[in-house]
Amino acid sequence: MGKEIYDLLREKPEITPKEINGAMDFALEQVRDNLKDFTYSFKRAFSEQGFYTPTENVNWTTGFWTGQVWLAWEWAMKQGQREPADELKKAGEVHIDSFLDRICHKREVDHHDMGFLYSPSCVAGYKLTGSEKGREAAVKAADQLITRFHPVGEFIQAWGPMDQPENYRFIIDCLLNLPLLYWASQETGDEKYREIARAMGVEGVDAMTQEEYRKAAVAAVRQLSEDVGIPAKLEALKEEDLEFLAESAYADACCPGNPKDTSVEDLKELFRKLM
Repeated sequence: MGKEIYDLLREKPEITPKEINGAMDFALEQVRDNLKDFTYSFKRAFSEQGFYTPTENVNWTTGFWTGQVWLAWEWAMKQGQREPADELKKAGEVHIDSFLDRICHKREVDHHDMGFLYSPSCVAGYKLTGSEKGREAAVKAADQLITRFHPVGEFIQAWGPMDQPENYRFIIDCLLNLPLLYWASQETGDEKYREIARAMGVEGVDAMTQEEYRKAAVAAVRQLSEDVGIPAKLEALKEEDLEFLAESAYADACCPGNPKDTSVEDLKELFRKLM
């Protein structure tokens, strides 16, 4: 299937600058249109009947919406569209106030998703506009993230209370949140953030770009999986396993956050394709 899609795309004409600019302008207007509902609230982690409903700043995905606001602001500024840029900047600043309040009062922050929440919202706002509130919120979020570091196992724990053995685990998202620690280390001069990220198994991080150490972190997880004998493929699966696996995946806390609605049967089919 992958090769078929690749071959199909090769036959298509290359996208033109006009088409790119048109798509960016359309995206800008989409973000602006959403501000009427999502300036003083955020999009829920999952859609309902194809629409996102407003929620307070409590989900693990709220930073992504603010990140879209800042991306739209960058495009508006690049195009010299001052009025849309001012509108978007105001919304971004309102969001940063919310993120600062959230981390100061420790509301729904005892998990591994600090990078997802604070990098696209507060770090971006600080880099783009010099927001000191954004910087403060992001540094506090980095401090919160390192409270989930296990010195013995040398990893950042995913969900759950730190003192419960059944929660002694980490997932790929723990690594994807590490750039917040690198940024905080560089911004504050405090090496504890970089050292914790280094302890996750990435070597030579001092000489790497952000993109390079992200890829290196993913490679480290893959190597760890190979070293402990986790199969790279799902060839060992049997048809009778699929019901349990699909039901477990559907019951997972992250399932409602998927961008597409799914069902147990959908998940069974997905597992089946990987056999």
